[in-house]
Amino acid sequence: MNELLAEAWEKALEGLVLHRDGQVLYLNPKAEELLEVSREKVVGRPLLLALRDHRLEALALHGGERTLEVRSRTLRVRALPGRLYLLDETELSRRLEALEEATQALAHELRTPLAGMGPPCPRCGSQEVVLKNTFGATLCKMLYQCAACGEVFEAFKTV
Repeated sequence: MNELLAEAWEKALEGLVLHRDGQVLYLNPKAEELLEVSREKVVGRPLLLALRDHRLEALALHGGERTLEVRSRTLRVRALPGRLYLLDETELSRRLEALEEATQALAHELRTPLAGMGPPCPRCGSQEVVLKNTFGATLCKMLYQCAACGEVFEAFKTV
């Protein structure tokens, strides 16, 4: 059973660092990749030598769970007594950021209809107007702002 577990951790997608008394006992290949260290150089040596980050060391020694930016990666780190688990969430973070940007762009487009769909600006005649509010001073008017000159004006709703 122990051989099966050891083989599983050697092929795991999650990094694992085993430590005791501030010394590294084991580092699986994924942890080696995520921490950018060589197992041969850090096993049996101080934990900080393998982690090379005081936030990771503090988490490993005191326990807890956090998401940290480490060596240009977003790592989800979970620390239990003698064990430090590392999960690379870099790609997930990038996808979430891209989704957030797309959501903000879409929200902007929904709040701000395409320019030129409203009435021309009464001050400068520009067709580049932005709908500011679907209700003006009365229910039959809408509030617009000219993108060219900045004039805010009302116009009757079209039927």
